[in-house]
Amino acid sequence: MVVFFDKRIAQWGRASVHLHSSCDPGRLGVVRTSGRVRERRYGMDETLSQLIREYEMFHRAKARTHEKARGAIRHLIAFAGDLPAGQTSPAMVNRWEVWLAMTAVNARTGKVGLSDYTVKTTVGAAAQVFGWALRQKGVDGRCEYGLAINPFRDADPVRVDERAVRWYREDEARDILDAASETAWRDPTKTLAWYAAILMALQGGLRKNEITNLRWEDVDLDAGTVLIRHRPDCPGEYWAWMSKGKHEGSVPMGDVLWAAMSRLKEVRTWRYPFLMECRYRDLLSRPWPLPELIRDNPANNWTREFNRILARANRKRQAAGQGNVTGDFHQLRKTAGTWLAERGVPEHYVQTTLRHASADTTRKHYVGTNHRQCEQTVRAAINAVAL
Repeated sequence: MVVFFDKRIAQWGRASVHLHSSCDPGRLGVVRTSGRVRERRYGMDETLSQLIREYEMFHRAKARTHEKARGAIRHLIAFAGDLPAGQTSPAMVNRWEVWLAMTAVNARTGKVGLSDYTVKTTVGAAAQVFGWALRQKGVDGRCEYGLAINPFRDADPVRVDERAVRWYREDEARDILDAASETAWRDPTKTLAWYAAILMALQGGLRKNEITNLRWEDVDLDAGTVLIRHRPDCPGEYWAWMSKGKHEGSVPMGDVLWAAMSRLKEVRTWRYPFLMECRYRDLLSRPWPLPELIRDNPANNWTREFNRILARANRKRQAAGQGNVTGDFHQLRKTAGTWLAERGVPEHYVQTTLRHASADTTRKHYVGTNHRQCEQTVRAAINAVAL
């Protein structure tokens, strides 16, 4: 058995232990003192600050998820103090929700009081931490952090007014595609790459980081599908990447997208078709592992370049006496979900295509309502009733 102290852990009173394969390396339950090995007892003294540290250390998730959880527990400590996690009750959570809306300071804007949506996501992030802690049980079946229940499950839910889903109409989507095909770049292949990327989001519902992390081995032109799959780090070849929610899947390509990808493969032969070759070579040449922020967003100036395409589309629409197109790249993904639902695709098919864990997410946030079509359908149904 080999035991050593990690400086990052030792500063808050824990020892990191590396054991042989015959032992369990996943717990910090063993420390060495005076040449003997003893078990570290967990219990009611595990404070909120210790809980969030162990959550970040042993819960596998994206850095953004840990960042949200860290901010949520920081707010909870500011409200209740660094009390033992087992003393957190549903009543305390209810009071904390009110405190977040009235007294908490937004770290980004400096304003007092968080918005309803921020309160909801903050409470949800803290609930995820407590849910993880409740699943950490010892050999006696008791929670190692002194929790008997998840206090957030029994607390009052945070209710907010649901925002209307924003999506592009068909004429707006066509204008965006036309602008993408006409926008000139220093690298002439980027025009086709942007055209294909927008189609990827419009027809396949892919996220930005899923598009920028696509490799040619993930695009099956023979089967007409795009594979969203995770991969480990392979120095000199590609970098580690994991999609949001750890959801893998296969997305079918429409005919227009298939034709665009076939043409793109002829002009962009390097592994990542939606990255500039110089950027791809630069990321591979770095001798250290890429940070998660770069792995999730390997393309430079993606938002700025999409806004340039959007501005070009708006200039043409203004000249034609039409209103401006407003939105962002992620709105293309919501457009894909809305179009599929409008054309009668079953909800679980839409959920599978967008790779959502819950159908509620698809229904509430990725399927918009065409009010004109809604009125026409309802009016036709009413008129069909014989009175």
